[in-house]
Amino acid sequence: MGKGSLQSLPLDGGELRPRLVKPDHKLSRKQLINRLNAVNFKDGMILVNLRHNRFENNLTLTARPDPCTDEQLVCRWLKPDAVPSRLSDYSCSNFLLNDGMHSYAVTPETISIDRKGICFSLPAVSRRTATRQFRRYPSHGISAQFFQNSCRFNGELADFSTRAMRITLTLEEGQSAHWLNPAENAELILSNPDGLIFSGNCRIIRVEQRGSRQLTLAVELNRKTINRYRNSEFRSSRQQLVPSPTVAFRHPLSGRLVNLLTRAISGTGFAVDEAAADALLVPGMIIPELQLRFTSSFSISCRTQVVYVGPLGDDEPEKVRVGMAFLDMPADHHLQLLSLVHRAENEKANLSHSVDTDQLLDFFFNAGFIYPEKYASVAVAKSALKETYERLYNDSPSIARHFLYQDNDRIYAHMAAVRFHQNAWMIHHHAASGEGSTRAGIDVLNQTTRWLNDSRYIPSVHLDYFYCYFRDTNRFPMRLFGGIYNGVGDIGVCSLDAFAYFHHHPEKNADWSLEKPWSLNRANEEDLQEFGFFYEASSGGLMINAFDLMPESPPEDSLNAIYAEHGFKRERHVFALKDNDKLKAMFIVNVADFGLNLSELTNAIQVYVPDHEELPRQILELILSLLCLKFRKPTVPVLMYPDVAAEHYGIAIEKKYLLWIFSAAHMDRFYQELKKLIRTISH
Repeated sequence: MGKGSLQSLPLDGGELRPRLVKPDHKLSRKQLINRLNAVNFKDGMILVNLRHNRFENNLTLTARPDPCTDEQLVCRWLKPDAVPSRLSDYSCSNFLLNDGMHSYAVTPETISIDRKGICFSLPAVSRRTATRQFRRYPSHGISAQFFQNSCRFNGELADFSTRAMRITLTLEEGQSAHWLNPAENAELILSNPDGLIFSGNCRIIRVEQRGSRQLTLAVELNRKTINRYRNSEFRSSRQQLVPSPTVAFRHPLSGRLVNLLTRAISGTGFAVDEAAADALLVPGMIIPELQLRFTSSFSISCRTQVVYVGPLGDDEPEKVRVGMAFLDMPADHHLQLLSLVHRAENEKANLSHSVDTDQLLDFFFNAGFIYPEKYASVAVAKSALKETYERLYNDSPSIARHFLYQDNDRIYAHMAAVRFHQNAWMIHHHAASGEGSTRAGIDVLNQTTRWLNDSRYIPSVHLDYFYCYFRDTNRFPMRLFGGIYNGVGDIGVCSLDAFAYFHHHPEKNADWSLEKPWSLNRANEEDLQEFGFFYEASSGGLMINAFDLMPESPPEDSLNAIYAEHGFKRERHVFALKDNDKLKAMFIVNVADFGLNLSELTNAIQVYVPDHEELPRQILELILSLLCLKFRKPTVPVLMYPDVAAEHYGIAIEKKYLLWIFSAAHMDRFYQELKKLIRTISH
């Protein structure tokens, strides 16, 4: 047949071609028996070559060897229907044994042959015929879809190496083998009943047609590297832990149990080394369940993907370095991993470690973070505050993170984060004592930003946005967050909104009845859509997306349930105030544990007034008084947007807060501006 024939395309993949070896590579009968028994144990097969006695045509049949103890070997045909009825017209020329790396041609003496199987007398010596550069592994139960030029072929994966794969395809009615074009690239998708395992670009290097409806394709994989995530200037910090953790997983294509030693690890992935000839890790392959083992009793479960395979270097040419990216893992497992990685880089960096609550509160007082006015507002409930902090800092809930710069028992700097929306975390409580290291405050900021950068890739952490509230009179946050906002200059990446902050004091024994045409009801999709129009016109920032205020936003129940699992309270109620069915204000009532945020920004009412000229003050105060009943306390914090509305009403504004929100999809922009502001920040 010509080179372009679909009957048998030659293997022209260069380095993929089996390498011939010298004929003195011999295999004794004892060694052969051991290899045949290994094939039987793995339910493998051998290829038996028959030659027609008259026409000298060759016929290859698959057979499984029975357990063998001496020179006599019995084999059973794997496909009895493929065995010719007139076996007397054929003679066995040899059989081929392949262990994935080496091929052996065995010339036995045939004792008997029938429709069930064949019996051999094994020779004293057999010879190796070829050696592959890369071991080929058998596969079972892996579905294959092969796409080329808008045509899809279905089949199964037969075997694979890290460079090439062999798949068997079954042509459907109306499909032709001539549709396959070796000159064109194709796409291969592999899956099992649990989901997708691999997809990648490939090219055909050999096609064999077996009957009218079956094909066997050998394909070469085109990529050694995949870009799992967008290219980033600021990458995760990698550490070599001592001792190095190991990885253990069941290979998704072969079913083999694999154990490898990690060489470098970060919050987004790790690297391992493999012997190049025996490599198992295919670029692009997904490993649904992998155990990252630190000790016999401590391991981390994760879902990973092979993203890079490349040479290790001239010192170890027989090995390859394999890069693996985390696709997902439980949020608490990711926290444990980052805690180890951060500590390996800086022994004074503590990520969500247990903290003595009294010591932490002493630090807040000494650092001036809890100043007299703030303490006056929380002193009435100091027992509740301490209880909240005890659970928040020592039960390691998935909704909270804290970052400490600590030398032995002394805390020198602190920062914290809390997941208060579905996919947005609030950064708060940044404090430094001024004692000890002058870099302590910068170090906890660096810890926090590294956590943000690594966690955005882990879906279970739910970090699409991060935000904070700060006062424009506070120099450091104004310089830091205000500087980043000004430097980015794109409200689709980083936005800033101003709120007036005050406490509402409901009047006792007041008439709180709301008369028509005014109405207050739970906000519906139409209300949220109109509210979005108002915010887009007045700000255009990220708050609607970050705070789940879109009509299609998911319900709050799932996040509320997570809070409840950890013994915390979180409620959010969104109300629309209307006059003659026209939206006049939106009220968001956030109810949470006292002290979750020391300024009570998570335990407050947010008011959004599209047009303060059309909302009388007495109606506004009436609604605030009604909603204060949700809190069961004499005064309730209120955040009003826009801040000029409070000035219009003549409300005694206590503070002005700026709401700063950043999209985690643009961390390079964040680091670029951060480095301009703080040149000593690391990444």
